[in-house]
Amino acid sequence: MNVRMVDAAIGAAREADVVALVVDASEPVGRGTEFLLGLLPQLSQPVVLVLNKIDRMKKHTLLPVIEWFS
Repeated sequence: MNVRMVDAAIGAAREADVVALVVDASEPVGRGTEFLLGLLPQLSQPVVLVLNKIDRMKKHTLLPVIEWFS
């Protein structure tokens, strides 16, 4: 079932005008996020990274997260 869900999500992303990847910035980057990041180069659409829950973080811990994704 996971393979079908990923295929459906990638298919929908290919039809979108822009793709938003929403990440919980207060949690460590997991395998799921890394997997999605590996799929993004297959897309020709612009990708926007949305860091969620940054209000739970101190600025000095947020900046390394931003740097990791850039």
